[in-house]
Amino acid sequence: DKNGTPMLLKLKDWPPDGDIAEYIPKRFHDLVHDFPIQPYTLREGNLNLASYIPDYFLRPELGPKMYIAYGDALYSNKASTNLHLDMSDAVNLLVYVGIPTDTNANENIKLVLEQVDEAGCDLIMRRRVRDGELPGALWHIFHPGDTNKIQRLAQ
Repeated sequence: DKNGTPMLLKLKDWPPDGDIAEYIPKRFHDLVHDFPIQPYTLREGNLNLASYIPDYFLRPELGPKMYIAYGDALYSNKASTNLHLDMSDAVNLLVYVGIPTDTNANENIKLVLEQVDEAGCDLIMRRRVRDGELPGALWHIFHPGDTNKIQRLAQ
């Protein structure tokens, strides 16, 4: 910001209304045809169960939606995504990871390593990070059976 304090910036669920294919048709086509497991992820994929819902039912939003966030490991108490419950399955595609240029890169890497360790990541992930692979996101995924506990915690 104007005082030099790093900010967490994000654009969430864009476009908020309408179909992304109408806003950026060529990029939409390129994006969805590069998704993995296309029988599940393409709107018309033969394993995408939502594609079989009859038109007279309210169909779920099949996306994709863009979520753009800029965060900094130096401010790990400021998550770019709050705890939430997805109502359907999702495929997430991370297209860019970088260390912010307005921070100390070595301090940033040190904090990332600490956060990976504190999160309880498995040995393979910890080794990959220490071998120089830059992690782009640290997700905490919970078992569906814990949903009620999480909802009580969030209240």
